[in-house]
Amino acid sequence: MLPDPIEIACGFMIGRDPNRPIAAIRRVPVRSALEAEITRALMRPPCVVSFSGGRDSSAILCLATAIARRNGFDDPVPATLVFDDDASREIEWQELVLTHLGIRNWERVTCGPELEVIGPVAAAVAERAGLLFPPNAYLHDPLFRVATGGSLLTGFGGDEVFEHRAALALRAARGLEPWSVLTAKRLAHRALPRHRRERARRFEDWDWLTSRARDEARSRTTASASTQDLHWGRALRRWPASRYYQAVTSALAAVAAPHDAQLVCPFIEPPVLGALAARGGVAGLESRAAALHEFFGDVLPRAICDRTTKAVFNGAMFGPASRAVASSGIEGALDPSLVHPGRVRDRWLLDG
Repeated sequence: MLPDPIEIACGFMIGRDPNRPIAAIRRVPVRSALEAEITRALMRPPCVVSFSGGRDSSAILCLATAIARRNGFDDPVPATLVFDDDASREIEWQELVLTHLGIRNWERVTCGPELEVIGPVAAAVAERAGLLFPPNAYLHDPLFRVATGGSLLTGFGGDEVFEHRAALALRAARGLEPWSVLTAKRLAHRALPRHRRERARRFEDWDWLTSRARDEARSRTTASASTQDLHWGRALRRWPASRYYQAVTSALAAVAAPHDAQLVCPFIEPPVLGALAARGGVAGLESRAAALHEFFGDVLPRAICDRTTKAVFNGAMFGPASRAVASSGIEGALDPSLVHPGRVRDRWLLDG
C-alpha cells in the first residue's frame, strides 16, 4: 500500500479499511502464539534476526535461540547495522544479550552514507517499489541480503503493541495507574462527541502544511478516531485493518522480495495479536516491562526487560548528502498546494 498525497504531506498513514478482516480472538497463551510464528522462520534457514540490542529485537532473538536449541534447529543469526553515528551504537546492550546466549556468529553490517534517506539504497528501493511507508523501510535491505533464501525475524511492532495509546487512560480509569493531567485529558478527549473531538485536535505544530492539507488531514484523522475503541483488545484486533499496518507490512515485503527472504514479525502477526487481545482484555497489559517479564522473562536478561532507552538512527539517515539536498533543491519537488516548501526544508534540516 502506497501513501496518498495527503499522507505524504503529513508523514503518516491515516485511517483504516473497514473491509479488512480483524484478527480473531485466540484463547491460547501469548508465548505459544509467539513461538509458533518464530518457528516458521527457524524452519527456513538461515534464520536471521534483525538485532539492535533494544528490548523487542533482544526478546525475539532470545526466544528464537531457545526454540532452536530445544528443537534441533540451527541457531538464529543476529544481524546488526553498524553506523558511524555514535548515537545509534548499542554495543553494550548487544554484547550483554549475546554473552547471555553464548552466540558467536554475529553479522555486523557496516553502513555509511549509502543508507541516508536520500542515498543509493533508498533510491534503488524506491525505483523498484515506489514511495514506501515508513520512509526508513529501505534500512532493512542490507538485512534481507544477509537472510537471502532464508528468513528474517524482526521485533517490529513492540512499540505499537505494548504501548497502545488507549491503554494509558484505560489503566488509569481502572485504578491500575496513577491519574495525571495527561491521562485525564486523554480519557476525556475519547469521551467527546465526534464534532468536539474534531475541534479539539488542532495540528498547530504542523506548520509545514497548507490550510487545505491541514483541514483534510484533520477531517480524515477525526473520522478515523471516531471508529477507534477504548477496549484495548478490540483495538489491537482491528489494527491490521489500519492503513498504517497495511503500509508497513507491504513495504517490508517489497524490500524483502528481491532477496527471496521470508519476513516474520512475531509481534504483529494476526495469531499473536489475537492471543494478546485475549490476554489483555479491556484495559490491556500492565506495562511494557511487565509484558516482557511475563512472555520472555525466562530467556531474556532482566536488565533488558527493565530497560527504558532505545536506539536512535536519525543521524545515520539524515547525513551530509540529505542535508545538502534539503538546503538546495527540495522546493521544486514539493506540491505547494499541500506544503510550504521552505518550512519543509527547515524541518528537514532541524531533524537531520
